This record gives sequence, C-alpha cells and structure tokens, in this order.
Amino acid sequence: MVLVNGTFRNDIIGLDTILKSTNLDDVIFGSGGDDSIFAGAGKDFVSGGSNNDTIYGADDDDQLFGNSDNDFLDGGNGNDYLDGGSDNDTIYGRGGDDRINGGFSNDLLFGGTGNDQLLGSGGNDTMIGEQGDDTLVGGLGNELLDGGLGKDNLNAGGGSDRIIGDGVFSPGLVGDNDTILGGDGDDTIYGGFINTSGFSGNDNLDAGNGNDLIIGWDGNDTMAGGGGNDNLDAGIGNDIVTGGSGNDNMIGHLGDDTLTGVNSASTLPGAFEIDTYRGDVSGVPLALRGKTLSFSVMQIMFTTNLLLIATSL
Repeated sequence: MVLVNGTFRNDIIGLDTILKSTNLDDVIFGSGGDDSIFAGAGKDFVSGGSNNDTIYGADDDDQLFGNSDNDFLDGGNGNDYLDGGSDNDTIYGRGGDDRINGGFSNDLLFGGTGNDQLLGSGGNDTMIGEQGDDTLVGGLGNELLDGGLGKDNLNAGGGSDRIIGDGVFSPGLVGDNDTILGGDGDDTIYGGFINTSGFSGNDNLDAGNGNDLIIGWDGNDTMAGGGGNDNLDAGIGNDIVTGGSGNDNMIGHLGDDTLTGVNSASTLPGAFEIDTYRGDVSGVPLALRGKTLSFSVMQIMFTTNLLLIATSL
C-alpha cells in the first residue's frame, strides 16, 4: 500500500507520475487546494479534501470522496463507491456496479453501465441510471430521475420531481419493466420514452401524495394516483389505473384497460377505448366532458362500495 498526502496548494497527484502505473492499493489525501488525482490501477481510497477537486479511478474497486466544494469524480471500471460530499458535484460511475452518493447540494449523477445505486440526498439533483438494472433514490429536493435502459427502481422521495423510466438520456428500441414511486410532492412521471420512438415496458407507477401527472406510454402498466388531484394517462396497452383519493383525470387509450375511481370524482376526458370503469357507489358523478358513452354491458356488482358502470366506451 502506498500513502500519498497532498498539500494546501493546487496539486496534481497521479500514480502514473509518482508510481509509474503500479498495481498497488493506494490511499491518497488531497488536503486543501484544487487537486487533480489520478488513482491508477489497484483498489484505491482517495479523499480530495477541501476545494474543487477532480478525481479519477481506474479498473479496480475504488472509493472516491470529494468532500467539500464542487468536485468531479469518475469511477472508471470496477465496483466503486463514489461520494461527492457537500456542494454541487458531478459524478460518473462508468463500468461496474457502483454506489453513488451525491451529498447535500445540487448534484449530477451518472450510473454508467452495470447495476448501480444512485442516492441524491438533499438538493435538486439530476440522476441518470444509464444502462443496467439501477436503483435511484431521491431526497427532499426537486429532482430529475431517469432510469435509462434496464429494469430500474426509482423512488423520488419528497419534492416536485420529474421521473422517467426509460429513454431521454439513454434511448433504446425496447423499453424495460420499471418500478416508479413518486413520493410526496407534485410529480410528473413517465413510464417509458418521452423523446424517442419505440416500445415501452410493463411499468408499475405509483405517484404517492401530491397533484401528479403520470404517463404510461406503451406497455401493460399498473398506475396508482395515490393522494391528491392526479392526471393519469395509461397510454397504449392493457393497463390498470387507480385514481386514489382526490379528483382525478384518467385516460385509457387503446388496449384492455381497467380504470378505477376511489372516493373521488373521476373524469374521462376523451372517447378512448376503455373496457372497464369502476366507480364509487356514493353518488360521485362520472364526467365525460361532452363525449358519448355507449353501453354494451351494464351490470351492478355487489362488492363492497363498488359499481361497474360500463364496458366499452
């Protein structure tokens, strides 16, 4: 093991320069100043110290810490742990199954290839999973979460967030089956692609509390509005949509869709193909906004607080 200590000046510390690209497991402390640290091969521990640091890992399993100020961390290949610390950091996981913690400011996090874990903590963060089956967890800020390619789990936490299952920063031809939880706040949730053409996966979308917008796009999606006045657009596919509490707008589109209004007034804004609509028996109206409702089957189902109003719209 090699131990390298920086100074309070603006240092350039690189194993390629100091150790001629050896494969040792090193411990590097940048101390004060704007440092540039190139860890090289080996399982390295790097702490940038204070000020704005640039830290590069390599092919092994590294631990990189930016500490205070605005840092840039690049894990390289390997299963790395990257922690930006305080202030506004930019972190790239690159190859391997990485764990990335942005810290408590406005951070930009990229998972890269591999099955990565991205944690936003505080601040208004942008988290991009890119390739692999990633887990993205937001904090209390207003964040953007993009799972990218792979079967991702996205939890936005508090704040008014934008959450995308697939396709803005990592577009592809086939979508995956993502699980998305909006949490508290007024969120906008896209299950699949929003700027690309292709097929989306079968997504599980839960808006949580707040006045939310959910768009499922293609695929057989399960959508829950939760608390608040929500707008739920299931997109194409055989979807299950539950409005939750609040006054919700639900759109079915093509496919065998089931729309359920719970304890609220439910609105169907357009004449889309909806196979089943369920509403509360408490006398809450179903608003069609000037559209035509045609019945092929009418039936009362004697289940608890459940009325099957119509099939085929």
